[in-house]
Parts: sequence; C-alpha cells; structure tokens
Amino acid sequence: MTAPKPVNKKKTHIYRLSRGGGIVTVIPSSDITVYDEQTNSVREIRYCSNQKSIYADEQKGRLTREPLKFFEGILAVPHTKPNLIEFMEAHPLNVKNGGRSFYLVETEKDNEKSVEQEFLTHDAVTLVKDKTAEELEPVGMHFGVKLGESIPDFKFALLKVAKRNPKKFIESFDDPVVMMKSKLMRAVDFGIIKLNESGAYWADGNSLIVAAPAGYSPLNTLTQHCLTDKGTTTYAKIEKELDSINR
Repeated sequence: MTAPKPVNKKKTHIYRLSRGGGIVTVIPSSDITVYDEQTNSVREIRYCSNQKSIYADEQKGRLTREPLKFFEGILAVPHTKPNLIEFMEAHPLNVKNGGRSFYLVETEKDNEKSVEQEFLTHDAVTLVKDKTAEELEPVGMHFGVKLGESIPDFKFALLKVAKRNPKKFIESFDDPVVMMKSKLMRAVDFGIIKLNESGAYWADGNSLIVAAPAGYSPLNTLTQHCLTDKGTTTYAKIEKELDSINR
C-alpha cells in the first residue's frame, strides 16, 4: 500500500463503516504500519492532533493522541484536519487499501450519479408520455408489457418499467433485437408462425423455419436468425404477412 499525500481539498471528508457498528465505534489510531513507496520501507503511522506528520519517526515533542470514533457509523473529518485525512486515507482498514472496515463516501461522485439518474428517469418518462401506443408496443413486449384494450393501463405499466431502469428502457428504442423480437411476437399472436421447444415453424404448413438448440429459446433463436443475411427472406415474408393483416 502506498501512503497518499495530504489531501488539500476544502471539503469535509465523510468516512462510513462498511458494516455493523453501534452508537460509537473506535478504530486503531496508533501502532499501525504501512508501506511507504517513497522510502521503500515499512513505517509506523499514528494520529496525533498536534503533529503535522502521521509518521511516528517524524513526530517530535509531546504527542496529543485522540481516539478515532465513528458515531452511528460515520466519521466526519473537516478540511482543517489534513493530518487526520491523510491518516484515514493511509489506514490499512480503509477499503481502498484492501481493508474491510470503512470507506470514504464520494459525495461529489454520488451526487453526479444521482443527477444523471434523475435526467435518465425524466427522459424515459417523457418517452412514455410523448410516444404513441404503437411506437411503445415493441419496447413494451420486450419488457413483458402487452398493449391491450386500455392504452392508459399499458402506459402506466410501462411507466413503472421506465422508472425502474431508465437507461435500459431508453436504449431499447434503438435496439434492433428488441424491434425484431416484437415483430416476431406479433407474428406469433397473429398465427403467422408458431414456436415450440424444437424451434420456429410456419403456421401454414408447419414447415421448419429454424431449429432451436437444446436449452435455447426458440424466439431468441428466430430473432437472431432474422437479423442475419441468411434470415432476410424469412423476415421479409413475416413482414409482408403482418402488413397484409394491418391493412
């Protein structure tokens, strides 16, 4: 482990226990050794509030030692205590150093993720609001939500999907696999093709379109088949049949 340099950012560092902890939890603040890359040696570190250095061999005079206490699993260290921040960053119990006791809460990063998630959720909800039921149907099928007689119910069900996983929901609109699978599911509903464990078949004549390997979904197998050059003719025929039904 390489002991880090003092952190100078003017912000409070929040450290949180990884698990457990009561009202007050104390962690060791002395008799701790770490590897110092700069000197290529193992050195003792200890936290003393009146010392600039965390290294025992650099500390001089009277030592003011203070226990490191987590209250309700939290230890807040202001930027005015750079020596304590450096000690916490170098501590072998820190998760970043391979420990399992505590970690630094990346507030800024967490906020960025939260904001990004909020924007994604907003965009996903907007898609449900602005797109027609017909435009949403392929995505709905992908997530197991079918378009029934009630469009409000359909959109409400999709709204829950969009909020649960907005990124995946948004990406599905541009996913050729999703679009292809939805058309094939419609072809099944209209009796153009049928599926069973052995593969996909034309409903008219019961001739095999593509065989599904053992343990594989026949729908997924047919979807991948139709997305290849070899399956172009199959897809063209299915699309033609669907178009004639929708007229």
